[in-house]
Formats: sequence, C-alpha cells, structure tokens
Amino acid sequence: MTLQKRLTNTLLVVTGLLCMTGVAYAQTTYTSNGTSYTVPAGYQSYNYGTYYNPSTGTYYNPTTGQTSQTAPTGPTMANSSNYSIPSGYQSYNNGTYYNPSTGTYYNPATGQTSSSAPTGPAASNGSGGYVIPPGYNQSTYGTYYNSSTGQYYDPRTGFYSTTAPIGPTYNPQTTYTSNGTSYSIPSGYTPSSYGTYYNSNTGTYYDPVTGFTSTSAPTGPVYASSVSGATTVGLPNTGVGPQPTLAYGIAVLLLAAVAAFVLIRYKILG
Repeated sequence: MTLQKRLTNTLLVVTGLLCMTGVAYAQTTYTSNGTSYTVPAGYQSYNYGTYYNPSTGTYYNPTTGQTSQTAPTGPTMANSSNYSIPSGYQSYNNGTYYNPSTGTYYNPATGQTSSSAPTGPAASNGSGGYVIPPGYNQSTYGTYYNSSTGQYYDPRTGFYSTTAPIGPTYNPQTTYTSNGTSYSIPSGYTPSSYGTYYNSNTGTYYDPVTGFTSTSAPTGPVYASSVSGATTVGLPNTGVGPQPTLAYGIAVLLLAAVAAFVLIRYKILG
C-alpha cells in the first residue's frame, strides 16, 4: 500500500471519529432547578422550558418526556378561585370570609383568622404599592408585622390578625405545587405521573408548570447524565448543549494535522 493510500485511509478513520463524536455533541441539555435533562437533536429552545422541532412541527417537554403538536401556553398560576374555604365561612368583602357562628373573619390569601373586620385595601403609594401604617415591617405572604402590638397587617384586604400567616390555603384538588409555586389545574383533570394531569374525556395530559398538553403519556425525564460531555451549569432554559469532550478536541487536531500532512506529501511527490 502506498504512503498516499495509507494517509488517505487514516484521514477517513479520523473523519469518522469526528463525525461520531459530533453525533453525541448534537444533543443538548436543559437545566432547571439544578437538574439537567437531555433534549433530542433537532429541537430548538422554545419557551417555558420546552423545545420545538421545525422539521417535524412538534414540541418537546424534557421534564416529562412528552411530545405534542400543540404549543405550550405557559404556567397556569393558582389564584383566588383555587382557595379552600373552611366550613361555616361566607364571602365577606375584598376576598375575605366571615363565620357568623364564631364571629371570626378569614383571609385565605394568608391563612389567618381575626375577630376584627377587615378595613379594605390600603391606599396606593403612587408607585404600585400600598401605604403601610407606621410601626409595621415587612413579614411573609404579603403581610406586615408590628412588634409593639403583635399584629400582622395585610394591605391588600386591610386584614389585621394576631396569628402569624401560614400562606395561601389552596385546594389540593385544584392546584399542584412544585418548588414552592402553586399552579391551577383545569377542570376535568386528575393527577397522573411526573407532575402531569390526565383528562379521560379528552384523552390529553396536562403539565401545569409549562401549560404543555399532549395525547402521549408521560415517560418521565431523561437526565443529562446519559449524554457524553459535561453539562453547562447555570444556564437554565437556554438549551445549551454539552461542552466538547477531550476526544472531540483531539479528533479535530488530529484531522487538521493529517489533512495538512497529506497535502504536503502530495505537493512534494506530485
């Protein structure tokens, strides 16, 4: 076998190695809340942590492993319609409730009770906030606390209470909570797997975190540990792929060196 033939064969082998490495590199990863997921090749970052493949017209949700022809609509945040109200309370005003048998008021946005009727929303401060009474300092769940009186104040409703706020009292049957955030579940959906909900009447699954609907059952997340390469940390929702591996870098350098050597040999012997 001539030297040129051997060099040509070597060049083909290195090219093959480079191509195989490139296949692994074509996959991307999605990082959310410190966890990385594999995104199939061909999908581009869309929104709400999902991906879109323009060649197939499909969307992909890496946290559930589902595909869909329908674009995700975004997270459906829980609101006052999802509050769970204790028995005996009737609607009062400004989103609060009153129990005539006990003479107590209830604020579902904070989970507090009080014997004092709420005074209504505080005046606006002109900058999108409220005017807070003197002596009150910011507390939790939108309330303010006065250490001198031991009272909490909710400026959204004018609700005063001596009980500490415990947070919104959502109805677990109509909400899903993930990483401290509560989402609203549409009517007709019941809990399924991997944080999704299923509607037996329509045969669709729903992910409230992304607003992703799909007729395919969730298969679960495919974690990025199965992908060759190091995951880029600290870039959530970008679809940034794994960094080039050492083998990839060596293959690139070797290919360039062999190509240059072949050209030089052909020029000298030609």
